[in-house]
Amino acid sequence: MPTADAVLADICETDSVQFTDQSTIAQGAIASWEWDMGNGQTPSVQTPPYQSYAADGFYPVQITVTSDSSCVSVFNDTIEIFPAPIANFDFDSVCFPLAVQFGDLSDTNGSYALIGWSWEFTDGQTSAQQSPAIGFAQYGAYGATLTVTNLAGCKDEIGLGDALVHPLPVADHATVPGHCHHDTIVLTDLSTCDILSDDVIAAWTYTLGDGSTVPQPDGTHTYADAGFYAVQLHITTNHGCQDSVTGTVEVYPLPEVVLSAMPQEGCEPLAVQFTDLSTIPAPYQLGSWQWDLWRWR
Repeated sequence: MPTADAVLADICETDSVQFTDQSTIAQGAIASWEWDMGNGQTPSVQTPPYQSYAADGFYPVQITVTSDSSCVSVFNDTIEIFPAPIANFDFDSVCFPLAVQFGDLSDTNGSYALIGWSWEFTDGQTSAQQSPAIGFAQYGAYGATLTVTNLAGCKDEIGLGDALVHPLPVADHATVPGHCHHDTIVLTDLSTCDILSDDVIAAWTYTLGDGSTVPQPDGTHTYADAGFYAVQLHITTNHGCQDSVTGTVEVYPLPEVVLSAMPQEGCEPLAVQFTDLSTIPAPYQLGSWQWDLWRWR
């Protein structure tokens, strides 16, 4: 009698396997082999081709060997086809330099829990966390590949892109730093923004230091009092990326013009002493004088 035997292996549903005949006979020779792979395949060779299975589960495998004396032996066993996980993830878009949050959405696709996550990103970074937050060195579009492994050792891989790290705008404005009291200052936006996808500056707000604001890229303003005012321009893109810049505007006080004339009246010819009594708050100083004298009747 021959002794039917074979080496069988449990595999993942995405893999294939070749079973090995280990049947023996003490005398004579084995003349034929009949396999029943449990998947509808019944090869009649000693070394069958690689086998695959359409779904996870338990499959009976049988080998029947016949000797050259027509003696028959049968070997039966059961293999398990492990379910393969289904890899999946999502991600958000952020403003540089914030980290992109990658979220694992993989499905176990069976009773075997996920035990491993391997991430590779298009800038060369890697991670073994389930849902990592990854910071990138500059703004741009980045892809990721996730490989998940379950408790049975089965794997699945998926690659997705692009996670967008939007550029920050650069706030800037043109404002004359010094103005005389009651003059109108002109606010001119000079801000810029690089374009990654459809990036544009969508909102502007000037905070003028006296409680006033201007919600537009360009505008004008008149201060009620002299002094120093912090002027800040805050900008926001259509993707929520923000920047601001602050400068100082000095509003110069106006001098208070006062003069005296002595004597104030008399007979001609009359010599009159005109004296300037004008003042301006410290630390400012009067810089020039221009007199205009005319005859009035």
